[in-house]
Amino acid sequence: MGKGLHMGRSEYVASWVALHGDVEPSRIVAGWLSFAFTVARFLKPISANGISLLTIVIGGVGAWLAPSRYVAFIVIAALILDGLDGTVAILRNEVTLRGAVLDSAADRLVEAAWLIALWRCDVPLWVVASIWVVGFVQEYLRAKIRSLGISEVGVVTIAERPVRGLLIAAAIGLSFLATPLAVLLLLMELYALRQVAEYAYRVLDN
Repeated sequence: MGKGLHMGRSEYVASWVALHGDVEPSRIVAGWLSFAFTVARFLKPISANGISLLTIVIGGVGAWLAPSRYVAFIVIAALILDGLDGTVAILRNEVTLRGAVLDSAADRLVEAAWLIALWRCDVPLWVVASIWVVGFVQEYLRAKIRSLGISEVGVVTIAERPVRGLLIAAAIGLSFLATPLAVLLLLMELYALRQVAEYAYRVLDN
């Protein structure tokens, strides 16, 4: 663990790239990596798995406090922490299969909490349920593709998890627009599912 804590920024980025199929990070991703590297160094006393568990707790608190507008900030906090657990894992040399499974489970549980918060903001249940189902299928397809030995990122959709989180935060913070923003998210997720399905069809066409 000690060696990882002294890792430099360039070493961290190189490790991140290696863990993500050697994909070259875009400017936006590179900016996030720089931010994550700086913040994660303050979180180094906490294990990556501890951060994943903390994210679940924060997500649950957000669902419980909804429909308070302050929940929007809780959603954003959970979203940032979710992006930091992987960084901490790299810096602490704690990248493990167990950690990856916990992180994936935490993602699904936190998104469920976000959607409960949306429902408590009077978004129709069918919209909330549809968002969850479409998002779940999208992530399942990606996991299935990786399980078949395809490690490359492949496609970045219009409804990646940060986008979903920010739209949900906006819907909770702007309660008078909660349902329209939720419907917009659903439409974006449907298009994102199509993007992932088309990618899967291309790479698995053999």
